Order: sequence, then C-alpha cells, then structure tokens
Amino acid sequence: MQYNKAAVWKQKEHIILDEREYPKIAPNEVLVKVQFVGLCGSDLHFFQDGRIGSGILKEPRVLGHEASGYVTAVGSNVSHIKKGDPVVVDPGQSCGLCAFCQTGRYNLCERAEWDFLGTSRKDGALQQYLVHPANRVYKLPEGTSLMTGALLEPYSVASHGVNRIGMRGGGYTVILGCGCIGLMSVFAVKRRFSTKVIAVDIVSKRLDKARELGADHVIDSTSENLIESIMDCTNGKGADYVFETAGVPSTVELTAACARKGGKIVFVGTTVDTHVQVDFNAIMRKELDMSTVFRFAGELKSAVDELEAGTFSLESIVTHKFDFENVQDAFKNNIANKNDVVKTIVCL
Repeated sequence: MQYNKAAVWKQKEHIILDEREYPKIAPNEVLVKVQFVGLCGSDLHFFQDGRIGSGILKEPRVLGHEASGYVTAVGSNVSHIKKGDPVVVDPGQSCGLCAFCQTGRYNLCERAEWDFLGTSRKDGALQQYLVHPANRVYKLPEGTSLMTGALLEPYSVASHGVNRIGMRGGGYTVILGCGCIGLMSVFAVKRRFSTKVIAVDIVSKRLDKARELGADHVIDSTSENLIESIMDCTNGKGADYVFETAGVPSTVELTAACARKGGKIVFVGTTVDTHVQVDFNAIMRKELDMSTVFRFAGELKSAVDELEAGTFSLESIVTHKFDFENVQDAFKNNIANKNDVVKTIVCL
C-alpha cells in the first residue's frame, strides 16, 4: 500500500515524519509530487512559537508553502496541466466569488473558504504528495529549475510590495532587512526600475547577497548610524521608497525617518507581535504614503510569465539544503544559526 509521508508539527520545536493515507483528488484538483520546499519566516515562527500574529496552531499541522514539484495526476476537469509537468504551487486558495476575488485581490478573500498552505487552517507542502486546486498550480517554463520554482513564492511577495508601493523608478529605495523577502525585493526592484537601492541589515552575509543581487549601497546598522548613512547616500533628503521587510519593531519604527518628504513606505515583513510603534508625527509631517502587504495576488502567475519572457535564477540566495528526512534539523539550524542562514530549502 502506498503512503504519503508528511512532516507534522506536533508542538513547539517538534516535528515528526508521519505516514498518511495516499491522497485522492477531485475533478478540479491536481496531485503534485513535491520536490522542493523553502522555509519561510512564518514557518519558523510557527515551528518555534506555535503562532505568528493572530495565527495560532491549535492542532498538529504540516507547515510549508513555498513549493514546486511534478504533477503526478490530474482531475477529470483539468486540461491546462498534464501528468509530468513541472509546476510551482500558489499556496493561496479562495472562494472566487466575493468582491475581492472578483477584482483580483483573492489574498483578501472574505469568505470562509479562504485557506493558505501551512497555516492554522490548512496543512502545507512539507509532504511527499500535495493535493491542490488546478487553477492555483502553474507550469514552469522550459529551462526553469524546480528550485527556482520553489523560490517564486517569496519573489511574488516582494513583487506585490513593488506593486503596492506604486514605484515609478528613479531616486533612492531603502530596503530594511535582507532576509529572503528583502533580498527578493532588491532583485525585483533592480530588475524593473532604474533606482539606487540601499540595503540594510545586521548580518554581513546577507549584505553580501544584497550586493550580488544589485544593491548600490549596503549599510550594516550594527556599525553605522542608519539614518545618517541613508542621508549621506541620498544627499540629505531620504529615500523615495522604503520597504520594511524585516518584520521587527525596531525597523518598523524607523521607516518614517528613512523616507524623504512625500515619499512612500510599504510594510512587507510580518511581525510576531500584533502591536508595534511607528513615528506617526513624522509620517504626518512628511506626508508619507503608506501601504501594506498581505501575501500576494496574481504576482506568482506574473513571475511565471516573466520566466517565459527570459529565464532567470533565484538560487543564489539559497545557503542551506536539507533532505526531507532531516526536516526538523532544517528548522533548528535555521533558528540556531540566524547569522549564517539566508535561505533554507528542504529537498524531497
């Protein structure tokens, strides 16, 4: 009898490999043999704390949502994808009927059917076989590696931030935090716009990666005065665009100080705490435009289209790879060695 092996979070800092029943698919679903899953910051928070923001794990759960693999079966109503196709999975599922879904903002789906892989409501991708709606699975273009495919999800979050902030190019862009989403933001911004990017972090390895991806200036905020350094880079005016991608209170609070008058801020990073401080007086005085990001809506399909137009690789940000059998070690290493890990991939 064939089983589906899954990495199941049981309690804080404890995952077991469990054999589950081999999945069956409905007419509008596909079955994906998962090959790569990236570990996201939200996965790490769930693993370590059992929660992130208002999302709390109350029962055993399979984590992971950055996934790619091969289609092994398709439902009777599926025609755009066939068995054997290499695919990337859009982890969001929505009702398709509410006002947000109808206007393309399915990440804000208001009906109870809204689910997202690897959260408190739904099992995720750290399993050998994943059943998923066919309309949320995209065939990867020829020449695209499956590892890059798995990295398209965080790239889509960064792209959503670019779209939400309404970038037009030119000027200066500050990216606070050079974890995976921050580095993806560097790549997305430099790929599309002629703007000077200033990348900020406290880990030299991440700053080196930011340079590789096109950052024009990097600032180590442990050894440099952040605001003074940004003002030096921007001729004393501040940045036209500020991306907060770290999701920590200290960087959230500094966003307004980084921006020029009339500038724009987008909050991309998710904080563990539900309440954080901002300098609201500075936001008002500078008349800053503020946007927020909740996952993404449509950008994953756009990323696949970008690959169709010209193949690119995202694999350079991957620093650590773990076999599926060692998935618990992957989480623990990521948490214990934060200054050494940029991106971890689990290989199934």
